[in-house]
Formats: sequence, C-alpha cells, structure tokens
Amino acid sequence: MTVVICDDAIQARQLLRRYIQKEDADAAVVEFENGADLLRYYGQKQPLDILFLDIDFADEPDGMETAKQVKKLSAADGNPLLSLPLIIFVTGLPERMPEAFSVHAFWYIVKPPDEKQFRLIYRNAAQACKSFHSGVIKKTLIEVAANGKTRLVPVDEIRYIECSARKIRLYLDGRSIEYYGKMKDIQAKVDASFFQTHRSFIVNLSYVFDYSRTQVELTDGSLVPMSKYKYRDFIEAYMRFCRG
Repeated sequence: MTVVICDDAIQARQLLRRYIQKEDADAAVVEFENGADLLRYYGQKQPLDILFLDIDFADEPDGMETAKQVKKLSAADGNPLLSLPLIIFVTGLPERMPEAFSVHAFWYIVKPPDEKQFRLIYRNAAQACKSFHSGVIKKTLIEVAANGKTRLVPVDEIRYIECSARKIRLYLDGRSIEYYGKMKDIQAKVDASFFQTHRSFIVNLSYVFDYSRTQVELTDGSLVPMSKYKYRDFIEAYMRFCRG
C-alpha cells in the first residue's frame, strides 16, 4: 500500500511518517511539500492509496484544489469519486471542514494530530483500501426492460437518473438507457448512494464533483438541477455518504 503525505511543513510530514510507520511498517510512504508536485506524481499514474493532505499551502494550488484535481484524475480513469485514493485532510483550519465533503474526503484531522485518533483513522482507511483492492465491494445489478430487451445494469455505473412522462432514463458513461417506469420504482431499486435532487432527477453521489443551491455538477461535466427544497437534505445525505 502506498501512502502519500503532502504538507509544506517538514515537522508535520515527519510526525505523520512516524505515526504511519509505527502502525504499518510495510507501507510505502512518499512525501511532497506542495500540491503541484503531488499532482505531477499522480498524473504519471504513480501508486496512491491513502493521501494525508494539508490545506493551507504557501503556493497554489491549496489543499482543497489539489484534492479536487486528484479526484478528477481518478475519475478520468473511470473510477467513481468514492474510491481510491482515500483523502484524509490534516490541517490547522477546522473552519474548512465542510469543504472536505465536496471532494469526498475520507476523514478530516485537526492539527496537531492525536496519535490514538490517528491510529484508529489509519486502520479504518487501510481496511477500506484492502476492500477496494480485493474486490470485496461487489456490483449491484438492476433489471430493466428497454426496446423489447431485458438487461442488467450495474447500479454503480449509473451517474444520474431522469424521470419524466412515465419514462425513466439512466445516464451511464457516454450512453443512456430509456424505458417506461415510475420514479418510485427506480427509487426502490437503488441504494443510499443515490439522492433525489429534484422531482425529476436522482444523482449517484459517487459521481458528484461539485454542487450549489441550484445544480449538481458530475465528474463527466453533466449538470443536474437541485431543488431549493432538497438542498439541505442533500448536504446531510452527502455528508453521511462521504463518511461511509
């Protein structure tokens, strides 16, 4: 397993390295002092399972922007945002914790990190990595009848769903499937990783890249409307989802 530490303070990097090596002597630990070097490393398809990332860097990009770009690179390889690498912010800026959910952070630690807390978080992250690598996370399939054919669609490949005029359209990677059905029927088939942002739209939270009070942007650039009545519930559902 490859663990990356990105922090412009050498003392912070040394402390995290010491904690990691005490907990997991077999982990390969890589250090960077800024987001630009980290992005060059990851952009070259170098291994990255767990990322401990500061937010406040002297140079651009800051930690939040770096995290967004890391997830964007991962999504470009076909991965949902709730996948590796797992991002754990380690920062002295607790007021920016809400932003962590917008980049699917696995956890948020306020400096200075407590060793006991760190150990628990690291173990949880390491176990999640093992699940991703071993394929323990299995695909859930739903059955739909479209164009006279019955097909099985992996739920985790559905980016968002549109329902109108008694028709359901499933939007996947570069294609869509349309069939007759009702909103309540498709809601019964998907799990808590989906949220209804609007009376006619349901999004897969794994593919959320950014959001506002009026719309949700997905990793492929799709824009899905957000009802003003759904926004608060969306935030709560999204936070639960990111926490796993």
